[in-house]
Amino acid sequence: MHRDAATTVFMIPELAECILYQLGQLNAWRQLFVIQRVNSTFQSIIQTSPDLRRTMHLEQPDARRTHVTKFSEAVDIYKRFFFNIEDLLYPFWTNTRPIGRGTPSAAIAVSMNISLYWSEESPGVMISDPPAEAMDRTTPIERNESWRNLLVPYHPEHALELHCCGYDVMARFGGKYTLGDLADEAIRAGKAHLGGLGRVMYYGQD
Repeated sequence: MHRDAATTVFMIPELAECILYQLGQLNAWRQLFVIQRVNSTFQSIIQTSPDLRRTMHLEQPDARRTHVTKFSEAVDIYKRFFFNIEDLLYPFWTNTRPIGRGTPSAAIAVSMNISLYWSEESPGVMISDPPAEAMDRTTPIERNESWRNLLVPYHPEHALELHCCGYDVMARFGGKYTLGDLADEAIRAGKAHLGGLGRVMYYGQD
């Protein structure tokens, strides 16, 4: 049977792994979870490749890694990571920012906040309410699904802190910290926040 060039390339595991690795480096690493379901060859390549599994945030970084990530690079890495999983964290939205840049206590802060819906109650008066289904055990962040096993990127040379609803809920988490761990912290803080949240009113101009 005649095979085209692309098929021939993907029949060679080493070449297929290189191509899939490049895909994972292009902010499309979540697609690797879909691709591994295409056939047994892709599944085997992905499941047995430490590099691909690291790209998919399923394994810790290589302990032999000698490259030191610059602070600004690490900030961008975390921004891209949380941007790519924002649908999994609903009703929270994330904001990744540096704090204390250029100081000994510099850190990267991942802030998680619950989205509020704004509506106009009367001219010049805006009212905000959390989503009706927030923290009712049906939202994406509360589901017990496989994404909870994903590892949060870890760059030990830069401190990483989690802030939720205005509070520092976990300072400086480490290399084995999963997205499920982060979600549990956010849910706990989010429920406490919603429990004491009254309707927020904004008075603007007519």
